[in-house]
Amino acid sequence: MSWPSKRTILWIARLLLGLAIIGVLLWLFDWRAIWTRISAAQPLGIAAAIGLILLQTVVFALRWRFITSGMERTLSVGHAILGSLELGFVNLFLPTAIAGDAARIARAHRAGLPLGEGIVSVFLDRALGLSTLVMLAAVTFLTIPSPSGSNRLALLSGGLTLLSIAALVVLYYLEPRLTAFMHYRPVHFVGRISSGFRFLVRNPVIGASATVASLLGYAINGAALLTVATSMSVPVSYPTALSVVCAIALAVFIPASIGGWGTREGAAVLVFGLFHVGPEDALGISILYGAAVTVVGLVGGVVLASSWLTRKTATSGADRGEVVRDVREPISQHREYTAPRSASATSQRRRP
Repeated sequence: MSWPSKRTILWIARLLLGLAIIGVLLWLFDWRAIWTRISAAQPLGIAAAIGLILLQTVVFALRWRFITSGMERTLSVGHAILGSLELGFVNLFLPTAIAGDAARIARAHRAGLPLGEGIVSVFLDRALGLSTLVMLAAVTFLTIPSPSGSNRLALLSGGLTLLSIAALVVLYYLEPRLTAFMHYRPVHFVGRISSGFRFLVRNPVIGASATVASLLGYAINGAALLTVATSMSVPVSYPTALSVVCAIALAVFIPASIGGWGTREGAAVLVFGLFHVGPEDALGISILYGAAVTVVGLVGGVVLASSWLTRKTATSGADRGEVVRDVREPISQHREYTAPRSASATSQRRRP
């Protein structure tokens, strides 16, 4: 009997941890009241939230596409959208939001980008997305009226913002100082990332377009969460929903659960509580929002399966073409060997 691999054990442990967090929250609060709120949600509102999350995926795909403008080959909008949808599906089964980026790298490579360029573009997309998220969270917590207690989150977000700005400054000035070490492959890769970021900074139209797309995507995400709360008849303002979205988006980067389940609910209960939203309402909103994210992820699964079937059909068709050529080649040779003699050769043979 063979034991499961370490990776499988860690995956199961994270899945159980996420379920345990949700179970503890349901045990601490009235799960019957939570179910009552979830079952009372308006289906039309949930459908609208799913549509908004799909729109957010498209906007984030445009951010990725803008970033590839500085690469050897620009990624098309269609491939960027398909790659972002595939990312959403893969992230349903992985512990962090970053782990599924391999799907986007594979999509970029199939679209014609060199493998290194695809990795650099995805890395820059994540860096820009995380930086704008942290800054948006800091601005949200510092500007909206909120009870005492959210000041700690504002200070935390502000500290993370300063760290993000410092990291971006270092990344910008890194490439010129690595010139003498570019023959080392890891250093060359870091230099390419720095070069891509310098391109975004030196081309303000492209850099600003990517930044605006990132901020707009998170704003749409806040509207999706607000739509879920409205469908449950929970009075929540848009600034509150945006604050919760920022906290949830940061929480899912923690590799503590699968698909964000558990960490998302914990962050929602914590931040909603700062704005006097009951834990039952907060937990119900988070669960329905997670279900909407799952539906969008399943759309990405359909895209991924369709792409796989298309590639498999093309590969099998190419293999059949090779077989046909292999079979036809001996036939043509046999026909050439057994070709009838010409009339002159036959008449010469019949002469006495």
